[in-house]
Amino acid sequence: MSVPAEAPQVVREESVRIQEAHGFRFADGAVCADSLTYAPASVVRVGNARFVFISGHTGTAPQSLDRDGQTELTLADEIFRQSAAALAKIESVLHSLHGTMEDIVRVRVYVRAPLTKEVFEAIHDSRRAFFGGARKPASTLVRIDALVRPDALIEIDADAVITDRPDVRPEPHRT
Repeated sequence: MSVPAEAPQVVREESVRIQEAHGFRFADGAVCADSLTYAPASVVRVGNARFVFISGHTGTAPQSLDRDGQTELTLADEIFRQSAAALAKIESVLHSLHGTMEDIVRVRVYVRAPLTKEVFEAIHDSRRAFFGGARKPASTLVRIDALVRPDALIEIDADAVITDRPDVRPEPHRT
């Protein structure tokens, strides 16, 4: 059975390449993409566009490993640094797919309670460094009681649309 050219296609090889490029490590230092139960991103191709669904990232220090030697250490108990680190990882995933932060159309931010005015401002201060252009993504902020990583204060995921033609990008919504 043939698939019409217009049909969406899940591009799994890009997801595996992202895993390998971002050094998912285990105790022996090996990358084992087949053993993971998720990908840092999934890519769906529709015509000239790739829809990128980026998994949630927390604010960890690159190249640092905890006592089990398997996961990166969470940054200090400071929301600005953790937000910036999570966004930098998202940016890195996009870069590996030849995209930019301007390709992001939606972000979801999960913040561990309490969500004070200072915490809210710190999150948005870190976001300004990554979303400083005219295009702002749609955004959801959810206050939660806990994250899987007990030392994480924030987790951020994102959706992006990357076109094969850089001059064709989603237009900002005007009200």
